Amino acid sequence: ALFSVICTRIRFRRHWVWVNLVIIGLVSPIVNTAYNYVRGLMGSGDVARLLEELPDPAVHAYFAVTVCLYLIGLFLVLRPRAKLNVRGAD
Repeated sequence: ALFSVICTRIRFRRHWVWVNLVIIGLVSPIVNTAYNYVRGLMGSGDVARLLEELPDPAVHAYFAVTVCLYLIGLFLVLRPRAKLNVRGAD
Protein backbone atom coordinates (compact mmCIF):
# COMPACT_ATOMS: atom_id res chain seq x y z
CA ALA A 1 0.00 0.00 0.00
CA LEU A 2 2.86 2.37 0.77
CA PHE A 3 4.43 2.02 -2.66
CA SER A 4 1.04 2.49 -4.32
CA VAL A 5 0.64 5.82 -2.56
CA ILE A 6 4.20 6.86 -3.37
CA CYS A 7 3.88 5.90 -7.03
CA THR A 8 0.51 7.58 -7.55
CA ARG A 9 0.70 10.72 -5.41
CA ILE A 10 4.29 11.91 -5.63
CA ARG A 11 5.63 13.53 -8.79
CA PHE A 12 9.20 12.56 -9.61
CA ARG A 13 11.47 14.73 -11.72
CA ARG A 14 13.22 11.66 -13.04
CA HIS A 15 11.04 8.97 -14.57
CA TRP A 16 13.61 6.26 -13.82
CA VAL A 17 13.11 6.81 -10.07
CA TRP A 18 9.38 6.14 -10.46
CA VAL A 19 10.03 3.06 -12.63
CA ASN A 20 12.41 1.62 -10.05
CA LEU A 21 9.93 2.22 -7.22
CA VAL A 22 7.20 0.45 -9.21
CA ILE A 23 9.50 -2.50 -9.84
CA ILE A 24 10.75 -2.77 -6.26
CA GLY A 25 7.46 -2.06 -4.52
CA LEU A 26 4.80 -3.46 -6.83
CA VAL A 27 6.22 -5.91 -9.36
CA SER A 28 8.67 -7.63 -7.00
CA PRO A 29 5.99 -8.83 -4.53
CA ILE A 30 3.96 -10.34 -7.40
CA VAL A 31 6.98 -12.21 -8.74
CA ASN A 32 8.02 -13.33 -5.25
CA THR A 33 4.53 -14.60 -4.40
CA ALA A 34 4.17 -16.47 -7.69
CA TYR A 35 7.66 -17.97 -7.37
CA ASN A 36 7.05 -19.19 -3.82
CA TYR A 37 3.67 -20.62 -4.81
CA VAL A 38 5.11 -22.60 -7.73
CA ARG A 39 8.04 -23.73 -5.59
CA GLY A 40 5.58 -24.89 -2.94
CA LEU A 41 3.69 -26.93 -5.50
CA MET A 42 6.96 -28.70 -6.26
CA GLY A 43 7.31 -29.68 -2.61
CA SER A 44 9.76 -27.23 -1.09
CA GLY A 45 9.52 -24.04 0.93
CA ASP A 46 6.96 -22.46 3.20
CA VAL A 47 4.06 -22.98 0.81
CA ALA A 48 4.72 -26.72 0.75
CA ARG A 49 4.42 -26.71 4.53
CA LEU A 50 1.20 -24.73 4.30
CA LEU A 51 -0.16 -27.30 1.87
CA GLU A 52 0.67 -30.03 4.39
CA GLU A 53 -0.94 -28.22 7.33
CA LEU A 54 -3.97 -26.54 5.76
CA PRO A 55 -6.64 -27.71 3.34
CA ASP A 56 -5.37 -27.44 -0.24
CA PRO A 57 -8.32 -25.35 -1.50
CA ALA A 58 -7.67 -22.73 1.20
CA VAL A 59 -4.00 -22.36 0.23
CA HIS A 60 -4.76 -22.25 -3.51
CA ALA A 61 -7.57 -19.73 -2.98
CA TYR A 62 -5.32 -17.54 -0.84
CA PHE A 63 -2.63 -17.38 -3.50
CA ALA A 64 -5.15 -16.85 -6.31
CA VAL A 65 -6.77 -13.95 -4.46
CA THR A 66 -3.42 -12.48 -3.45
CA VAL A 67 -1.96 -12.51 -6.96
CA CYS A 68 -5.21 -11.08 -8.40
CA LEU A 69 -5.20 -8.25 -5.86
CA TYR A 70 -1.54 -7.52 -6.60
CA LEU A 71 -2.32 -7.36 -10.33
CA ILE A 72 -5.33 -5.09 -9.78
CA GLY A 73 -3.18 -2.78 -7.67
CA LEU A 74 -0.48 -2.74 -10.33
CA PHE A 75 -3.10 -1.96 -12.99
CA LEU A 76 -4.48 0.92 -10.92
CA VAL A 77 -1.01 2.41 -10.55
CA LEU A 78 -0.07 1.98 -14.22
CA ARG A 79 -3.36 2.92 -15.88
CA PRO A 80 -3.34 6.09 -17.93
CA ARG A 81 -5.00 9.01 -16.22
CA ALA A 82 -7.23 11.52 -17.94
CA LYS A 83 -5.82 15.03 -17.96
CA LEU A 84 -8.04 17.58 -16.28
CA ASN A 85 -8.87 20.65 -18.29
CA VAL A 86 -9.02 23.39 -15.66
CA ARG A 87 -10.14 26.85 -16.71
CA GLY A 88 -9.71 30.03 -14.74
CA ALA A 89 -12.70 31.74 -13.12
CA ASP A 90 -14.63 33.90 -15.59
